[in-house]
Amino acid sequence: MEDYMLVQVDGYVMDRLYKKEKGQDIVDAAYSLKKVSEALSGKVIKNIVVVPNKLINIRTTQGAPVHVL
Repeated sequence: MEDYMLVQVDGYVMDRLYKKEKGQDIVDAAYSLKKVSEALSGKVIKNIVVVPNKLINIRTTQGAPVHVL
């Protein structure tokens, strides 16, 4: 069995990340995946959840972020 992490955008599995990296490097590697970058185009990232050695979930919102005054 190979070591990989699932990469999700808004709960949908986009790809697998086969690299063993830590911290911010793992998120940067996930952004560089073709399917992930296509899914993120035109969206604003709301938050990122990383479950070590299992999954990266990137949640987004459509359009510009909402600011409450």
